[in-house]
Amino acid sequence: MNINATAASRVVWIMDNNRAEQFSENESGALRLIIDSIMENIGKAALCGHNHLEIIWTRNDNNEQLTQEVEDYLIYEMGYNIEERFPDGPNGSIVIKW
Repeated sequence: MNINATAASRVVWIMDNNRAEQFSENESGALRLIIDSIMENIGKAALCGHNHLEIIWTRNDNNEQLTQEVEDYLIYEMGYNIEERFPDGPNGSIVIKW
């Protein structure tokens, strides 16, 4: 498998920073599960040579507060940039870039 330096550094960063200790006591279990899932998908995307990931939000639970908490965590705690937002339709999504 040929992995470029950017992908390798992203995967190492994920492995180093995706630990339970990174979450404060105030953050919910739901946030932790979502962030863990996103980190797994970022790792897969980086290994495929991508520098972005679209995260799709299902709207069946209408939990806008949790969606905002996840976006804030990705931006302020993990340093990702949200490149695009697609809020309309039955599902919304954001595109993060590294």
